[in-house]
Amino acid sequence: MNHAYHPAAEIELLEALRYYRDIDHSLGTDLFHKINRMIADIKSNPGMFRLREGYYRRANLERFPFYLPYITEGNILFIIAIAHKARHPDYWKKRISQNPSS
Repeated sequence: MNHAYHPAAEIELLEALRYYRDIDHSLGTDLFHKINRMIADIKSNPGMFRLREGYYRRANLERFPFYLPYITEGNILFIIAIAHKARHPDYWKKRISQNPSS
């Protein structure tokens, strides 16, 4: 299974990594590893998280206040956002229609 990020999710990822690395380099490294581990887990079992609103799934990260909403289509895992839990919960939903694999 391949994976792709929505362009805005890539920006969110870079901003989160920069933020935590500025606090402590090891925090940024840990966030990077947790996100990559979560993506690997999702790839090995895409249905491991509950289907929400009938069209996306949400994987919560441990230790960090982020979650990864995602959809799968065929052999593609599409990461919609690197969403902060304190932000408005629906800000990223309009991105689903912008899935490049659609």
